[in-house]
Amino acid sequence: MFERRIRSALLVDFDNLIINYGRPLLDHIQNWVLWIEHGQFDHLHRRRKLVAKHVYWNSENDTHRQVFHKHRFDIHLCRAIRKEKASSADFDITIEAVRLLYKNPEIKEFIILSFDTDFSSVLLHLQLQGRSSVSMIDREKLDSVRDTATSKYMRVLDLSIEKEEFRAALNYAPSKKKLRQAPAAPVNIPIGVAPQPAPAPAQAQAAKPTQPKFDYAAAAQLIARTAEQNGLVYIGRERIRKLIGHLPGFMTPAGWPWAGGSYRRALNEFQRVHPEKFALEKMPNNGGVVLVYRGRHKNGGGAANTGNGAQEQQPPAA
Repeated sequence: MFERRIRSALLVDFDNLIINYGRPLLDHIQNWVLWIEHGQFDHLHRRRKLVAKHVYWNSENDTHRQVFHKHRFDIHLCRAIRKEKASSADFDITIEAVRLLYKNPEIKEFIILSFDTDFSSVLLHLQLQGRSSVSMIDREKLDSVRDTATSKYMRVLDLSIEKEEFRAALNYAPSKKKLRQAPAAPVNIPIGVAPQPAPAPAQAQAAKPTQPKFDYAAAAQLIARTAEQNGLVYIGRERIRKLIGHLPGFMTPAGWPWAGGSYRRALNEFQRVHPEKFALEKMPNNGGVVLVYRGRHKNGGGAANTGNGAQEQQPPAA
């Protein structure tokens, strides 16, 4: 079956990575880029098509320009605007992510290779526009009781890449396809004797994986309960996916989400099974649709929490 690749943008904070991985980061660019394209950081191993590849560094690292050009990266030289010898890569990456969001609407996922945790705001903005986010975390910091920034940042991400996981990616080599076996030698069959049929291969005899039926009513109930407990009104695509992605039937055996259908169909089903709790509201800018929970706020009174820590009465901007 043809596998649909996720169209992704790759944004690399080189100054941040080189201090963690050293020279192997430069010597094995092809390995870790291929590791990302093959979706090795994703438990579903969904492949990516990197429609944009950008790397950011300060002037001291501009000597590596040629090697990244060879691998078709767009290179950005960052200014030191905060302190001497420190680049503004986080600012530049944030600006580029927003620019790509509106310039290339085909991009469905943003992958930021950096251990900097200052990208929460832009990643939340991307999620409100229906985009997925991937970034890096340091497990040692995450396990530290005092480090709350990393744990909070991890909750924002759809997928994360751990420090040692990426270190292994520097030596990534995909498994080679099995070599074609030589044809079997011809068998002499006596005249008048009918040849025996070959036994059916075990793979053909194995039962095909069945797709469990997705329970839209149970999923809608889970969304409603979460919205009620957290005071949510406008519920975006990625939040819904996080809430119900573990339910049986949400992912097909071929790796397709939304029970093999579409996000819009799922919204329609949620409203159909619980019309008293959900409504669909059109987003003003791009014509998209957001799920609105109205179980608690039927009269529209009071400010509503969008789930991002801010109180507001308007739907998330598209």
